[in-house]
Amino acid sequence: MATLAVGLLGRFDVGLDGRTVDLPSGPQRAALAALALAAPHPVSPSLLAELTATGPAEPRADVETEVRRLQAALGDDVVRSDTGGWRLDIEPSDVDATRFTRLVSTALRTPGRTSTLLTDALALWRGDPFTDVDAPVLERAHRPGLVESRLLAAERLADFELAGGRPTAQLSLLRELGDRHPLRES
Repeated sequence: MATLAVGLLGRFDVGLDGRTVDLPSGPQRAALAALALAAPHPVSPSLLAELTATGPAEPRADVETEVRRLQAALGDDVVRSDTGGWRLDIEPSDVDATRFTRLVSTALRTPGRTSTLLTDALALWRGDPFTDVDAPVLERAHRPGLVESRLLAAERLADFELAGGRPTAQLSLLRELGDRHPLRES
């Protein structure tokens, strides 16, 4: 089975079996981003149609065209037809946004590993979510939660480091986030 990795926490990034896959901007990237965020569950044709439609005429045909293009680029063992739509046959942890969310969730429930897990989670960020993915529907649905989780993770990690006597450990990250979110007092 092919190993696919999808990066959404910054510039759009796709790796297949250790090599970079360059998907053209537009509907293919949007479709792959939606499939990656839902993995391993299927994405409905209606959502894919909303993301891939190039015109009002045949949204279903647009979806099928983009799915076929994704299958050609990634393999039909990775992009599969499923009841209710299409899905990626990958582990959710192969998507940086999903891995980030899981690491933060685990860190908040596991006091003994908080610092390590939050550090690992924050290291996944390479910029703004969905850079180079033209998918306003996904951005509206997922970006605010991802950004909020990043801010919460950085705050918790800073609190943890301060309590541990390391007041400057996260200073550069906090400065960056403070500059980007000046109204966030914490």
